[in-house]
Amino acid sequence: MIYPLLKRHKIFGFSLKPNVEIDSNKQINPSSAFKHYLRKDIVKFQSDSVGFLKPINEYKNSVGTFLFFGGSTTFGSKIDQQDSWVEFALKKQDGNKIFNYKNYSVPGYCSNNDLALIKELKKNSKLKNKILFLNHGWNEEFHSSVNRNNPQNIDQVCNEIEEHFIYRKSSLFTFLLSNFKFLRKIIKYFFDLRFKKLMNFSNPSRWKNLSEGKYVDFWISNLNKIFKNLDNVNFPIFIMEGGLCYHSDKEKDKQNIINNSRVSENYFDYQALCIAINNITINTISELFNIPVINFYKIFQNMESKERLKYFFDEVHCNIEGNHLCGEEFKKQIKYLNFKEIKKVKKFDIDKLNYTLKNRLNHLFELAKIKSLKLKNTDNFEIKDIPKDRNPTW
Repeated sequence: MIYPLLKRHKIFGFSLKPNVEIDSNKQINPSSAFKHYLRKDIVKFQSDSVGFLKPINEYKNSVGTFLFFGGSTTFGSKIDQQDSWVEFALKKQDGNKIFNYKNYSVPGYCSNNDLALIKELKKNSKLKNKILFLNHGWNEEFHSSVNRNNPQNIDQVCNEIEEHFIYRKSSLFTFLLSNFKFLRKIIKYFFDLRFKKLMNFSNPSRWKNLSEGKYVDFWISNLNKIFKNLDNVNFPIFIMEGGLCYHSDKEKDKQNIINNSRVSENYFDYQALCIAINNITINTISELFNIPVINFYKIFQNMESKERLKYFFDEVHCNIEGNHLCGEEFKKQIKYLNFKEIKKVKKFDIDKLNYTLKNRLNHLFELAKIKSLKLKNTDNFEIKDIPKDRNPTW
């Protein structure tokens, strides 16, 4: 078995292995998302009978239920479940606002996985009177970039091998990798080479793809479908992620991050543009359709780089301290939300949204286009410009 902690699912691609309760079992060799960033052994977590995280805390006298959707940053990649910001925020609740919760996030999930999952939850009447927290952006960009030469794959939900090993839809390679163990190292070698060129932050074609805004189109299309599947008693709330790299950083802060993390200059610039695009996209949707936002973006943006580096183990994922900080911020911001006033998105005017986003994001897409042209005449991709943890993860 390539991924012992993941299970294939015919509807939403893959999930966690059901009924898992792990308390640091070193005999399992986990993929990178399940390997603790400090201890280097397997992270501690528990899954339910379906294949999603089982909440650590449950409350009898709750006033509602939160459902969380997202990828590795909401799941709590490389840390124990108890240290994730979701669990940290919702433990030891008291007062008259106590909520139960369910975290449907899985490392690698993006909005097309969540669309398939939400459809299934609705079909089984598990969305009624639920408050949905949607955390998207990072994996939409990755999914769009890795499929830019195969655009027919962009809307398809991938299984665990397609998502984490070959980064493309292929029933043939899924079959070969699942059934012929001796082929895995050979196949990995060639997909490693493909990945290192395709996803390198020095590759002008990746910057060109970013400049065309394709991942935002993919994201908005999925959100439109998600909102159409929500009932009158469902309320969406956005999570706005923080990150290590910001477009607004002063040059000294940028250089400090480059010198003290795995990012290079091209890597930094790309991630900074993406987080700015995500920020504007979420704020615009919030403004046009009156959807609340839980904002982690600002707490990290307002830090000096030296302080910000203390909260991340890479440019996207928070460490234990970062997750606890986000958990505290979630508790603060959730207190000010009046859930009785939050309304369902009655009409998601996608044409109006696309027009507004085009005007607001155009200057960022132009920066990506300029960068693409600057890199066009070089074939010397820097090794540091490759996101190593996203290479075929077996």
